[in-house]
Amino acid sequence: MDAVLPVHIKALDPDFPHLLPNERLVYSPLGLSPPHPRIAQCLNTNLYSLPAETRGQVAETEPLRLAVAPNGDLRQYLSHHPGVSQHQRAKWGLQIAEGIAYLHSHKIVWGDCCPANMLLTADLDVLLCDFVGSSMPGTGRTTVAPPIQYCNPALDFFFNYSGDRKVDIFAFGCVFLEILTCTAD
Repeated sequence: MDAVLPVHIKALDPDFPHLLPNERLVYSPLGLSPPHPRIAQCLNTNLYSLPAETRGQVAETEPLRLAVAPNGDLRQYLSHHPGVSQHQRAKWGLQIAEGIAYLHSHKIVWGDCCPANMLLTADLDVLLCDFVGSSMPGTGRTTVAPPIQYCNPALDFFFNYSGDRKVDIFAFGCVFLEILTCTAD
C-alpha cells in the first residue's frame, strides 16, 4: 500500500484573485521530477503535464496542494527553539542560498524571502515556499517587495521596481543575519 502524503491546501484568496494563478506559473517550471530539495513540493501534477502557455490558465481557482512540512516555518521554529545550534543555523543559511540559486537558475525572482516563507521538514531541512509574488520572464508580472525589514533601502521598491535578483540576495542577507542572531520579530 502506498503511503499517504499529508498535504497543505493553498486556496485562492478572494481579496487577491490574481495571486494564486501566478504561483501556478512559477511552480510549472519547478515541478520537474525529482523536485528540488529546497523548494516546497507542489503535488498538483496536472500543472506539469500541460503545455507551458496554458499552465497558468487551467483550473485557476483549484487550490494548490503542497507537501506538508511538519516543523512549520522557520520564523515560528526559531521563536519556539532559541537554543538551535550555530551549526544548524549555518546549514539553514546554505540551504536557503541553494534554493534561491535554483530559483534564479530558472530566471525566477522570488521577491518574498523571509523566514515565514521557509518551511522546515521533519529533518529540519529548509523548503522555500510562497511564490505568489514572484516574477519570471514572459509572464508580464513583477515581483512584490519582501516585508520591509528585508528590503534594500537603496532600491526604489514602491515606485520604480522592476523585480531583479538583487531583491532576493539582499533579503537573504537579512534573513541569514536574523537566523544567526535569532532576532525574529
